[in-house]
Amino acid sequence: MKRIQSAFYSILILILILSFTCDHKFRNPLDPDTEIKPDEWAPTNLAATVIDDSHIRLIWTQEESRIEGFVIERKDGNANYKEVIRTDTTFFIDDSLNINIGYIYRITAFAGNNLSTAIVAERIQTAFPVPTNLNTVAINDQSIRLTWTDNCLFESGCRIERKTGTGSFVQIAEVAADQTTFDNTGLTYGETYTYRIRAYTQINQSGYSNENSAQMIIHAPTIISAIAIDDQSIHLTWTDNCSFESGFRVERKTSSGSFVQIAEVNANSTEYTETGLTYGETYTYRVRAYTQINQSDYSNEDSVQIMVFAPTNLSVTAIDDQSIRLIWTDNCSFETGYRIERKTGTGSFVQIAEVNANSTEYSETGLTYGETYTYRVRAYTQINQSDYSNEKSAQMTITAPTNLMATAIDDQTVRLNWTDNCLFESGYRIERKTGSGSFVQTAEVNANSTEYIETGLTYGETYTYRVRAYTQVNQSDYSNENSAQMTIQTPSNLTLTTNDIIFCINLTWTDNCSFEVGFRIERKIESGNFEQIAEVSLNTTEYTDCGLGTDIEYTYRIRAYTLLNQSNYSDEKTGHINETITDIDGNVYKTVKIGDQIWMAENLKVTHYRNGAEIPNVTDNTSWSALTTGAYCNYDNDANKVVTYGRLYNWYAVNDSRNIAPTGWHVPTDAEWQTLVDYLGGNIVAGDKMKEAGTTHWYSPNTGATNESGFLALPGGCRLVSGTYDYIGHDGYWWSALEGSSNYAWYRVLNYSNSYVNGYTYDKQYGFSVRCVRD
Repeated sequence: MKRIQSAFYSILILILILSFTCDHKFRNPLDPDTEIKPDEWAPTNLAATVIDDSHIRLIWTQEESRIEGFVIERKDGNANYKEVIRTDTTFFIDDSLNINIGYIYRITAFAGNNLSTAIVAERIQTAFPVPTNLNTVAINDQSIRLTWTDNCLFESGCRIERKTGTGSFVQIAEVAADQTTFDNTGLTYGETYTYRIRAYTQINQSGYSNENSAQMIIHAPTIISAIAIDDQSIHLTWTDNCSFESGFRVERKTSSGSFVQIAEVNANSTEYTETGLTYGETYTYRVRAYTQINQSDYSNEDSVQIMVFAPTNLSVTAIDDQSIRLIWTDNCSFETGYRIERKTGTGSFVQIAEVNANSTEYSETGLTYGETYTYRVRAYTQINQSDYSNEKSAQMTITAPTNLMATAIDDQTVRLNWTDNCLFESGYRIERKTGSGSFVQTAEVNANSTEYIETGLTYGETYTYRVRAYTQVNQSDYSNENSAQMTIQTPSNLTLTTNDIIFCINLTWTDNCSFEVGFRIERKIESGNFEQIAEVSLNTTEYTDCGLGTDIEYTYRIRAYTLLNQSNYSDEKTGHINETITDIDGNVYKTVKIGDQIWMAENLKVTHYRNGAEIPNVTDNTSWSALTTGAYCNYDNDANKVVTYGRLYNWYAVNDSRNIAPTGWHVPTDAEWQTLVDYLGGNIVAGDKMKEAGTTHWYSPNTGATNESGFLALPGGCRLVSGTYDYIGHDGYWWSALEGSSNYAWYRVLNYSNSYVNGYTYDKQYGFSVRCVRD
């Protein structure tokens, strides 16, 4: 019995377990823990469509069939989603919407408590599309037609509003849905009407369309032209600017008379021809459109004279030595033809030809060579003729070539160039003479040639040429004569520029030959002989000679050469390399050789004596004025001025036994200053050869300053006994080593306004510049 009971309970427990398991799966077939994931049974292909101004249709698909239904949620703007409805269909129309609001929908499938992944539709907005492209056209002088584009699928109709002039809009009509035209009749002529429209439904209406205006007026035509089409008729054309005229009235006045109506033409006409007019008279026209009850303003006016207009721009050209071509401008639209008249020399005009209408040229043949012919042309019709054109003349001659130029292109060849002034030559005959001999013909070249090259000429000889054009029966006068000498032109303007830093001299020159093979450069050292040091290629105009010694005179000359010959020598030019000198402080100075002396080419900057002892820098004025020993200063105590002007020293520093000058150099005596001045031409003129040119540092005018000596004197000014600074830009002062008295010493001075180099004695306490000369 117990075993039976135990078996019963076991079976009961098993049944309960199986029953519980089966019931769970039946109630939750899409539990993600048991079958598929939420995104695998989500709805798909959600589409949202605006039906009208308050309804949106949602449609989607659902592949998994074991669901119970769908949750539809909606939000607008940045709000949170709210549930709208639960449904078991895949179709829903949302009818609780406001116009012009953007909505976002999402739909989730559910089964029991299980939810699928949601599908979200893009933002969609209920809207009421505005009609567009409103256009208004006056269709007669009392009616306007409106047309527009209907952009809405669900409107009940459209409301039309109008304002008159600058008044306010009022509704004048409602039209049915989908209608896109409306005619507004019974309007007032001359008034301007402005329209706008909007679509509407039972509960909403769209925004307004664009506004468009029309004036109840007949628009005046625009005259394009009035043209004489013969010597009794005028053709008038115009632009029709109105779409509803009954016709056009044409009016005309003669000269300064009054307008009278001469015709009415049908609607849409744009031309009218009037005949039987008087030759020589001027007629003015105007046109207006009209309807049964109104008429437009007048068109513009246009005038035309019934006249055969004379041809213009007559030109005549000899096309060979017996023929002339005439060309002119045809200014008449109805001539029968042209009459051509000619006179010979100073004779009288006679008619020589008639040519057809619209002709603009004529050629006459069989004329006499050397004669001058003058022409004129006039247009004619059956009953009238124009005035004459301008007169134009041509002489039956072969025009001589001009601008003959003879150029040696190597030492045996000459090129000739000239200007061809004839249109019909058979060719050109070229003549040449040698030296003072006679001309002989050396060649004939083809028509239109402007160049000839003659070879095999003799070097050193001078050849003179002339050219004439010829035809089968005549020839021109000679051209100008032009000569070429078969020589290699000598180079000129040889110039030397020294570079003392790299011990080089740079040569430049002018190349005066067009056919040299190159240039030979020769050099001599001091009083030695010239030797060739280089050859450079054709068209070269510079050469640099390096590795030179200092304070040695180098003299150069150059000549051009070809494979057969060479030119004369250029002028000779002499230069030398100046050494540089370094003081105890390491300042490097340029030097210059002037005569037999070698000078520093800039002012001293040193702050120590040769033995290394420091030279005091005294900046205080009182202290400076009390000095009886060596000192230096910078102008205005400004170290920036030292680079350009150097430093200022009292004479005690100049005369100090420890020596202010670099080794191998000394402060010049007054006699050495005078040697420099005498070499440069004396006290009156030497200053200009020593001073820097221009007014960068010297006061204006500094006229005549050239610095041709290379001394480069600058106006560093001075320091007075009182300690004050003065005269920078005005004067340059330099000490000599010569004492004048117990309190004075000799110096030299240059001034901005003259070329003098003066020597004076001054107080030893003055601060002056210093230049050194080599021992």
